[in-house]
Amino acid sequence: MDNGISCTGKEIALRFITEEELSERLFDVYTKGDNYYMDMRKRAQYTVEKLYTAETHTARVLDYYETILKS
Repeated sequence: MDNGISCTGKEIALRFITEEELSERLFDVYTKGDNYYMDMRKRAQYTVEKLYTAETHTARVLDYYETILKS
């Protein structure tokens, strides 16, 4: 979720720590509806598309393999 803030400058998900906070977040989603969170969902999708493409994953795997081979 911190990557989302880095990419978009805003939250991309609803944070919680306790079960009570989770319950509050779920209640908010239920009462406010899907449209209220549409911008957040778009930011989350943007973040995933930007950071987790097949190309970036492949590059990370290759970097990892190179690190192993150098050991």
